[in-house]
Amino acid sequence: MEDPSHIHSSWCLLISSVILAITVVTCAALRSAIRAHLPPSLPVLALLDFLCGLELCVCGFELGVILDIYDIPVYSVFLWMVICWQGVSWGESTANPGSHLLRWWRGEQ
Repeated sequence: MEDPSHIHSSWCLLISSVILAITVVTCAALRSAIRAHLPPSLPVLALLDFLCGLELCVCGFELGVILDIYDIPVYSVFLWMVICWQGVSWGESTANPGSHLLRWWRGEQ
């Protein structure tokens, strides 16, 4: 007979994985669509940063859930995957909404 807590924790990991996947794919698709259809301007860059911040918040919350249930080894694997994904998919965007404003203020943008 299977241990019920093992089944429960497997479902929790599956649900957290699905939430992470939906979040990163949706945000990446929205960023790609925005980059393809809108010219770069300060409001567009701010929108891209907003999407990065949204992705960071949702992923951070779900990583906290994974850490709560599975402890550090599983959390570390998921954290590494999220960080690598964000490094590849964010491009010039950041989760800091003030970064483009600071570049504009310095005359770099």
